[in-house]
Amino acid sequence: MTPEKIAEAMEVMAEAQSEEPPEGEPRVPCDVAVASVGADDQILVLVSAGSRVHDALSDNGFYVRTDRGVCLVEWRDAA
Repeated sequence: MTPEKIAEAMEVMAEAQSEEPPEGEPRVPCDVAVASVGADDQILVLVSAGSRVHDALSDNGFYVRTDRGVCLVEWRDAA
């Protein structure tokens, strides 16, 4: 993802994290890591996050997938 999309995802996650978790779900810290792949290509990794963060990312056009036990956040451009 571009640095701009990483920033957008971080904003979405921060807003979702500030909300109360759904009833019965414990408050889960939202920890992320950003890895640089190239000058304009970065990977966003969710280390831990609650369901509201996953839902907010999906609702805003991001795709969260698990690959070998790691949650990756990706942006899917409309085809």
